Amino acid sequence: MEIWQKFKFNGDEYKVWQIYKAYEFYSRKRRDYRKYLPIKTDPRQSKNWKYFKQVHQNFSKNSVFDPYIFMEAQFRNVPKDKTVYPAQLKTKIAIEKYKEHREALKIKDESDETTRIIENMASTFKFMKKWWKRHDLPIDSYSELFTKSENEIMSEGMLYCLQGMISKYFMSTSKHFLQEYKGLDPDVKWEIVTPKELRGYKIKLRLDDDAYNFAKEVFNGEIL
Repeated sequence: MEIWQKFKFNGDEYKVWQIYKAYEFYSRKRRDYRKYLPIKTDPRQSKNWKYFKQVHQNFSKNSVFDPYIFMEAQFRNVPKDKTVYPAQLKTKIAIEKYKEHREALKIKDESDETTRIIENMASTFKFMKKWWKRHDLPIDSYSELFTKSENEIMSEGMLYCLQGMISKYFMSTSKHFLQEYKGLDPDVKWEIVTPKELRGYKIKLRLDDDAYNFAKEVFNGEIL
């Protein structure tokens, strides 16, 4: 039984717990195995709970808030012998780090130069690898990335497309993206990328042998 089930978390408390799990993920990457929230007793009673709760409250109106990108922003560039403590997460500096990092992760596909297309494809694959790793999934698990649950409007992968974290060149030729995209509400489709734009990106990619071959090699059977 999961902790949130054991202690009967409500919706907001579950989101707070997910923020903590993202924090724990990046802490462990730095070989910090301390438990900042207990698992044998109710974590809501811990003095650290309020810090993760504050992060949730800071972004409660942000529908595309991603706790893993938030934590990645906090831990990046921190010396190996240092760590990020829960109390640091609620600060204005932490919020600004997240906003700056999230903006930096956005992929800009305006250029049709071969080098730029390849760089954007590589960045897309790197971003996906992080998602697969934290979900304990094998590389190339595109089906899981682009599969939504019953109560979701779209999959996590599609949400990342909406946020600009995934290259439109990838979207234009991705089997699993296109499969989910076809079933989306028209208004949602246009927020992500219009069908006309998708065709344009597909044509550009197909006409660029170097970029297209790179994409087929990196994405291993996912590219049409």
